[in-house]
Amino acid sequence: MLLETTAGSALPRNCAALEASSINATRMLAMDQVFAAGSGHYGFPLGAGAVIHTLFARHLRFNPHDPAWLNRDRFVLSAGHGSAMLYAMLHVAGYDLTLDDLRRFRQSGSRTPGHPERWVTPGVETTTGPLGQGVANAVGLAIAEEYLRARIGDDVIDHHTWVLASDGDLMEGVSYEAAAIAANQQLSRLCIIYDDNDVVIDSRASATMDNDGVVGMFRALGWRILEVDDGLDVAALDEAMSEARTPATTPTLIRVRTLIGAGSPLADDIASHSGAPTLAHLTATREHLGLVGNEPFEVPSGVSSFWADVQDRNRVEYDAWAARAARRPEVGRIIDAGAHVAACVEVIDSLEAPAGPEATRASSGAVLDAITATAPFLLGGSADLAGATFARLSAGGVFSPADRTGQNIRFGVREHAMGSIANGITLHSSLRGFGATFLMFATYEANALRMAALQACPSIHVFSHDSVLLGEDGPTHQPIEVTAFLRAIPHMQVLRPADFHETKVAWKLALRESERPTCLLLSRSDLPQLDHRHQVGSAEDGAYLLVPVRDPEAVLIASGSETHLAVEAARASGRRVAVVSVLDVEGFSMLSPAAMESLAPSAAPRLFVEAGHPMSWYRVIRPHDRFIGVTEFGASAPPAEIAREYGLTAENVASVLAELLGTLPALTASDRDDGAEH
Repeated sequence: MLLETTAGSALPRNCAALEASSINATRMLAMDQVFAAGSGHYGFPLGAGAVIHTLFARHLRFNPHDPAWLNRDRFVLSAGHGSAMLYAMLHVAGYDLTLDDLRRFRQSGSRTPGHPERWVTPGVETTTGPLGQGVANAVGLAIAEEYLRARIGDDVIDHHTWVLASDGDLMEGVSYEAAAIAANQQLSRLCIIYDDNDVVIDSRASATMDNDGVVGMFRALGWRILEVDDGLDVAALDEAMSEARTPATTPTLIRVRTLIGAGSPLADDIASHSGAPTLAHLTATREHLGLVGNEPFEVPSGVSSFWADVQDRNRVEYDAWAARAARRPEVGRIIDAGAHVAACVEVIDSLEAPAGPEATRASSGAVLDAITATAPFLLGGSADLAGATFARLSAGGVFSPADRTGQNIRFGVREHAMGSIANGITLHSSLRGFGATFLMFATYEANALRMAALQACPSIHVFSHDSVLLGEDGPTHQPIEVTAFLRAIPHMQVLRPADFHETKVAWKLALRESERPTCLLLSRSDLPQLDHRHQVGSAEDGAYLLVPVRDPEAVLIASGSETHLAVEAARASGRRVAVVSVLDVEGFSMLSPAAMESLAPSAAPRLFVEAGHPMSWYRVIRPHDRFIGVTEFGASAPPAEIAREYGLTAENVASVLAELLGTLPALTASDRDDGAEH
């Protein structure tokens, strides 16, 4: 029987009765979760329940028994506050997500957190929550699909990327940065479904933006625009999604007008956006949806049968794909990231340092150039700064509509989207996305960096011009506090190499890392090649003795471009001064007490040197230690003048060291350069 209710009803229409029952059951499952948790968002699931149902039931290619299927369609709920709707859908669609999991919505340790989290819930492609991140991640997923299809062939890679986004998602600037890139790259297998319910937390969305203007902006960027006037009209949704899957040269935006809280007493009310419904609201909604006889969290048997049929259809596609892939044994080799990483490491180990000084950004570029042939899994680029960051695979070609095998992506001046897209590329399968810009602009992509760490996404983020020593561009470009910020992000690997040798180690650590993103902080200025012949330990441990001495009278501890200053000062002191080079401050801080004692004996005074804010060293600095660093915004001047002004010279390090050793009288404030020591 076909249901054809009026367009103004809160019930699904233009679909079979069983399908309507399934839609209402999942809408109610979402509301039950929010009620049980006492918090959440139920208005969005009630309004957009038919949208996600139509996508999963009629268009999405997936296998709940193999959630990592390489050729599955990707679905991203960018409007992560609607997670209860996604969990309900994943449950009925057959994923390993039980009703007990749904009952524990938003509880500690549950598999149904307040916003979707990758690795926590099967079927979740990317961790979303901060609005706009899912949209940009999806652009990365779509780029990865195009790249792999060109490299492997459309008999193995041939899928679509779908996004469900809210009004709030399409207010965030990162969405438009990413949308511009998607249009420029003609990502025709990408579709954003825009849930236009005209409600945000404080007001109507139209109070702060022109909803028609959103569509106009996407059209102006070059997107194909489709419209569905009623989010409960299953036939209209199906038709729009079918059209979105037809061949095109542009990505697609489907604008769907929905009614937030549809079917509840708070329909079209801002109050249904967030917060738990009352028992009276819950009961009234269950009655309106025709589920009066159902207990909370009950799924009618007919609904289970409906989804069993959907699984059977998908299994046919999955089995056919598996048979095709089995006839292509080379596919396994192409996507074997572990083998590629091992080959890259072998190449990196063979590289010899240049004879003279070199900026670590140039050293990083040399590593990338050397591994291009063995790194088909690397895909990324810079925010219009490839020539300054050296973050490019020179022989890798440029990714474009004309050449989908190119490994270098031109992001334009769009740092935030770049970071989020690099995450999406990495989340797709076996690829590793990377992005690059000046360290100061890491603040533009801060949310993308944090989200990478939160979801154990090992994307690589290259940042050059890493300190006040970049010079003439001045304080707007001098990242005094940014290194400390990056080091404060949990599960973020932050590496600041001191020369070519350490840059090689940093790239090996970044490529080998599978559960954390990596930030490489690189110098603009040329640095001397350090003497590693007598070092004790390895930079791979985070820190090592670069200049070992017996019974040190003092220890100099430095990172990155200041390490050579420490070496020069130790040599000039004429005393037994050891030098510790720190590639990874967090790794250094996590050394065992015995390992720390072997590097920097507790009986010896210690002097730390880094051209940035000392805050990130708090776990290893003792009250009587000294630190030469910078706690003020920089200045516009040649690097040599900047170095003198902030005490970042071998002479000043030697002077402070001498004071620490007691061979000189204490310096007065007038003797010491302002900002030199903190």
